[in-house]
Amino acid sequence: MDIGHIIVYGRNGNLTLDAVRWLIKHNVQVTFLDWNSKLLST
Repeated sequence: MDIGHIIVYGRNGNLTLDAVRWLIKHNVQVTFLDWNSKLLST
């Protein structure tokens, strides 16, 4: 799988610890934006 970066955008949602572990294991960077496209975290 060739995924290097995921952008999460929206007002609400859930991300499980299993998903976070999978992302870390595969060195996938995650960027979180709020509903107004303001950067919350990377």
